[in-house]
Amino acid sequence: MNFSFVSNKRLKIILNKKDMSDYKINFTTLNYSTGENKAIFWELISIAKRTVGFDTYGYKILIEAFPNDDGGASIYITKLALKRQTAPQSVTCHDGKYILKFKRTDDLIDCSHILKKEKKYIKNYFYYDSSYYIETDLSTVEKENRRKWVLNMLEYADCIIDYKFISYLNEYGKDITVNHSL
Repeated sequence: MNFSFVSNKRLKIILNKKDMSDYKINFTTLNYSTGENKAIFWELISIAKRTVGFDTYGYKILIEAFPNDDGGASIYITKLALKRQTAPQSVTCHDGKYILKFKRTDDLIDCSHILKKEKKYIKNYFYYDSSYYIETDLSTVEKENRRKWVLNMLEYADCIIDYKFISYLNEYGKDITVNHSL
């Protein structure tokens, strides 16, 4: 495994064939859609932080992978715009009712693969004041799993824990669903 800076916001990680074998992946299975692969990418990012100081905290990131001739892969990690201001460790679990605020339509669409699997927790979708909101109810989920779910969503949205705002959205926000579809 080799790390090299392309710029201060872009890192290249070169995995050789042995690295790929150690992670039990090959280029055709290397994608961000499975939990195992997500864990591998985040482990690589964590190693990059410890090894060369490439810190992606607070940034949206772009991950690109290209095959190498030796059976390995070159993975590029690019820091895009700053994403959030608060540390994810600060997420506390209340009674499981959260509002997710998406500032851009793209963020809502990007996380739809997660929301599709977890639609039983989604109560309402709203549009209000140039942002999209999702009202969630995770009260039936164990606290630690609740926390993990919210941390996963912070990649795409801000989390609001404010019961008055939930009521406010229900009254003034525009419901953007038809038959439980966006």
